[in-house]
Amino acid sequence: MDPELDIIAGEMDAPHSLVVYFSPGCATCLQIMNETTDDLTRRYVDPGHLRLIYRDVPQLFSYREGQDDYNQRARQASHDYGYSLRCYQHVGDSAGYLQALDIFRDELSDLRETYASEYQDWPVITGDFLMSFSQGRTERSPFSAQQLGPCQAGEHLEEAASAFERNADLLVEAAGDPARVVVPAYFLDGEPIGGSNQGAVIAGLERALERMIPEAGE
Repeated sequence: MDPELDIIAGEMDAPHSLVVYFSPGCATCLQIMNETTDDLTRRYVDPGHLRLIYRDVPQLFSYREGQDDYNQRARQASHDYGYSLRCYQHVGDSAGYLQALDIFRDELSDLRETYASEYQDWPVITGDFLMSFSQGRTERSPFSAQQLGPCQAGEHLEEAASAFERNADLLVEAAGDPARVVVPAYFLDGEPIGGSNQGAVIAGLERALERMIPEAGE
């Protein structure tokens, strides 16, 4: 764990840790977060049982076989979203990042509903969508444009790129095989939480936490 690079929610000395590898270009990552984050925080993080360690890997994104132009734009959108979130960390540490991530998830959830009938893949990278997302995020931001301006102008690009690469290397190491690397990826006290689909991941996470931290259910 590296407090300079990891995004940490909860007490540093909590007895258990859940490492979450995710990408802002991965629809399933964000959907699982929307379904689990509030409950995890209430039952495990706030009482001091668990700390959450977020590691962002925007290099991994929703990919379309044989569609190079789309993939190039999707890769860029995922990286741009990832870097934007890192700017909130530079201004407000982990708490600032997590505030921005909450806004990010809420805005994307709302906009996905709006665009769902027309676009089935994530990230949606039309001009209208990006404009709507940018406006919503700006209106709800806990920080001013003046505070975020230097970072959003690219001041910390190299630093963010190094963090993304470091996180990808850690994910490969944790997975044990580059061919097994997927996002989202959850590791509870170093043990992987697997699942073949979104529902299976959520169910596996719930079972593992209830087994590991039974006192949270008391």
